[in-house]
Amino acid sequence: GTRNVEQTTSPVACIFRKVDLEGKNMKKCRQVIDRINSKNLKNKSKGFLALIDLDKLHSNLHVKMVDKQSAQNLEPLNNSSQAESMELETEDGDSKNLVPAVLQQNKILATAFESNHESDITEDTLNILAIVLVNSSEEGRKLLNTLIQQFYHSAIGSRETSSKGVTVEKVKVEYEDGEVEFFPEHLTLP
Repeated sequence: GTRNVEQTTSPVACIFRKVDLEGKNMKKCRQVIDRINSKNLKNKSKGFLALIDLDKLHSNLHVKMVDKQSAQNLEPLNNSSQAESMELETEDGDSKNLVPAVLQQNKILATAFESNHESDITEDTLNILAIVLVNSSEEGRKLLNTLIQQFYHSAIGSRETSSKGVTVEKVKVEYEDGEVEFFPEHLTLP
């Protein structure tokens, strides 16, 4: 059947400005990501959270379903492999071979298996684009809130103050049907 595979994943995202990932904070940040991916997302079986260095991006990102092999090897998608990936459904309409990926043009930046080192966060990262890819945007919103709170509490959210703080900027998500949403809708911090 030809069904729209894109809708199986709802991207929810936000931008963290002026984060502090220096020294032990990088480890704290990794722990936050791992905790969400392993606990909340059941070892990424329900989706995944990706953090990307915003300053290393130079165009809008897209979320697409790509075939697993491209996702694991981070192969650039040319038009032919993209076309194939959309037709990878088996007899019973199963799309197990397709996985959600975050792309910039035809380059895969993040999947549940791998992230592209060119856009990875480092100790020097100042601005982070956080993307949660899950099946329902309701679930995504919850996880985004969890992430924001963890950034706040672990004091990695602000390079400018030694106390807890976080600067969050909204991200615009455009869907194929033209609908537009902004995340996060509101901040719930203590």
